[in-house]
Amino acid sequence: MQQNQLKTMSAYYYHSANRLKSRTAQLFNEELYNLEDKGELTWQEMNERIEAIACGLLSLGIERQERVAIMSASSPYWTQVDVAVINTGACLVTIYPTLSVYETTYIINDSDSRYLFVGNEDVLARVLPGLNQMPSLEKK
Repeated sequence: MQQNQLKTMSAYYYHSANRLKSRTAQLFNEELYNLEDKGELTWQEMNERIEAIACGLLSLGIERQERVAIMSASSPYWTQVDVAVINTGACLVTIYPTLSVYETTYIINDSDSRYLFVGNEDVLARVLPGLNQMPSLEKK
């Protein structure tokens, strides 16, 4: 595929993933992620994760231009969710993980987000009390 034929972020992503399969795509501090993958993922390994997340969203019925929110600190997982959401044709809504349940509820409702990814149990515990005030979120 010619470089000038690549028109979307997904096309650029898959172009790189297919061309660089065995090369390093993500480096991270393995101690922060329970020694997972020794702090490194190849393009192929990262692509497998991204495809699994995207397929999960598609199996839940996510559609083009629907919103999916993520409330997490920057991490390898955040990047994987971001690319997966883009690859489904949906839109990612980012929410700072330090926001209150009231601020989070406002953003979820204003964006009409259908799903929410949270970065850890602390963020989840902060969001759960307001879940009933977020009618657009699917409760699965």
